[in-house]
Amino acid sequence: MSKDSLKDDLNKIINHYLVDMMNAFRSSRNAWISLEKDKNKYKTLLEKAKTSNLNELMGYFTSTSSNEGRQSNSYSFIPIKIHENDKDCLSYEETLKKVEKFIEESKSQGFNRFAIAGDYSVSLVGIESNEKRIKSTLKLPQREYIYWHCSDFFDKLHKRITHLVKMTLVYQFSFFEACLKDLLRKIYEYKPELLRSNSKNLSNKEIIDSKTREELLIKMLEREVDWWGYQSIDKIAKRIKSRFNINLERDFANWEDLREAYYIRNVIVHNSGIVNEISCNKLGYDQSRIGEKLELQTEYIEKIYTIIRENLIYIKNGLLR
Repeated sequence: MSKDSLKDDLNKIINHYLVDMMNAFRSSRNAWISLEKDKNKYKTLLEKAKTSNLNELMGYFTSTSSNEGRQSNSYSFIPIKIHENDKDCLSYEETLKKVEKFIEESKSQGFNRFAIAGDYSVSLVGIESNEKRIKSTLKLPQREYIYWHCSDFFDKLHKRITHLVKMTLVYQFSFFEACLKDLLRKIYEYKPELLRSNSKNLSNKEIIDSKTREELLIKMLEREVDWWGYQSIDKIAKRIKSRFNINLERDFANWEDLREAYYIRNVIVHNSGIVNEISCNKLGYDQSRIGEKLELQTEYIEKIYTIIRENLIYIKNGLLR
């Protein structure tokens, strides 16, 4: 393989992942922007529902979608009335129909196109569970019911946004790790001599069972590449420095931000987003933060998304030097 061929292959790998990362991020961002709008509308209604002298309250909420090949459309989102005369209020059956319509239309808004559809779909279960809860609250005074109903949906929307933001960070680092492994696999194919210093030795059986030199090299290559997928970002940085003379800690401008985000990802994945002693040590947090549940802002995720992309490009360029 020539140097030009290697360059072309690495560029194809990096471009493929950058496009996938961008598409996944845009889908997630569009989703949380839409959820934020709904949350703000519910927040407004929740405040109005607290007003003691309110005789009538009608909240029409609309949500828009832009599905592929179709025009954007809007739909009414659970209209709610409050009257002094309870008979004028929406009946349970009417309200339930609105909820069911919202659930079905939510599912058809293209959520399944998201790369993190599995995580996002789970959060819709929370909305579906409202059917039983709405029925159980019918004995409440109408004003109290409306207030509870708005408050409940507001909380659910907030939780869905929080979950979606965290899963976006997790998914972007999954792209990072997969892309890094593919880049390194290509480098080892180009320079198999780098495998000579591989400390991940094959067993005698694996060596004996290899029928050709090429088969043996492939086993060594895969063993080495797999190793990268199980290491912390600190160990990855050290190995990249020793193997390829790429000093991320010293030369990559946003190294500390990348490192922090990586360990925040670990807290989300391995400890449900709750700070523990290990994460305090890794992130330099004060021990008083143990037990704290991390909250991430969408602006932070946008920043880290950009840094991850920049880091992959930086590593790719370093491998070509």
